[in-house]
Amino acid sequence: MNKEILCFLRYNLIQGNIFNTLKFYSIKFLKKIKKISRIKNYPLRYKYLLKEDLINIKDDNKVTQIIHDTFVNVDIKLASRSFNIKTVSDIHKKFNDPEDFESLHRFIWLRTLDIDKLNMNKINQIEKIIIYWCQVNNQLNCNSSLIWHPYTISERIINILYYYSKIKKNIPLNVRNNIHGSTNLLIKNLEFYEIGYGNHLLNNIRSILTYSLYFDNKQLQNIFTIMFEEYLDNFLIDGFSKDYSSHYQLLLCYWLFDLKQFLKIYENNSILEIIDNYYDLIKSRALFFYNEKNNYFTFFGDISPDYSAEFLLENITSQ
Repeated sequence: MNKEILCFLRYNLIQGNIFNTLKFYSIKFLKKIKKISRIKNYPLRYKYLLKEDLINIKDDNKVTQIIHDTFVNVDIKLASRSFNIKTVSDIHKKFNDPEDFESLHRFIWLRTLDIDKLNMNKINQIEKIIIYWCQVNNQLNCNSSLIWHPYTISERIINILYYYSKIKKNIPLNVRNNIHGSTNLLIKNLEFYEIGYGNHLLNNIRSILTYSLYFDNKQLQNIFTIMFEEYLDNFLIDGFSKDYSSHYQLLLCYWLFDLKQFLKIYENNSILEIIDNYYDLIKSRALFFYNEKNNYFTFFGDISPDYSAEFLLENITSQ
């Protein structure tokens, strides 16, 4: 019997989680056969978010930097392949694997770059890609629903803000306005479903918290800190996530780790306290599936296309 099956049996029989696992797969099946509008499923206490304007854009009439098709030559890693962005217009590239397309537009590839070792020329080339993307993409003229799916928006906001916090540069105006508009759109399209919610909602919240910290939006910080604690707590059973997946357990741990690193720059004790209350237990449950001696991670359940187990482990075990 292979290690994945043994781990699955151990988790469900020894840990007593078989009922929860069956419940999870039943809900997953129902989600596939019944797509429900997210908006009508907002909890009553959060429906006001659909009407209120919580983002104040003050500089949308200023002159913006225009990027034309420019040579950049940046090598990036996508979900299943490497890709060379020769010119900024290569951001329009289509792929056979939709996960590669989503990875490109989520800007997850920014995380695989060793930003601290990039020279100024390469930093500027990457910035041109970001500026060009924001220049040509908005929810009004985009013909791809994948680009404006709430989860993809969430990742894109986080990763672009991560990049600018690392290179310590001011965000160009059109990028800033795109991020403002994207966050506003995300707030109106949080991933609530008739039969509950999943890890996507937690990532939506994480994204808005990241935005609120970067732009010092206290109102958003207050609202989504409360939401963060509520839905994180409800998503856990003794430290295990309701994804019932070893890889997604690792991903959830990374999300908290990543937000905690961001809080070292943009302080908020309330958010940090929530993370500290849950992080060690979630991490121990994630490492339950990892054999450090053999450097082997056991997979069961769904596997995320976003980040490899190696990448996630390298980060959460780094400190």
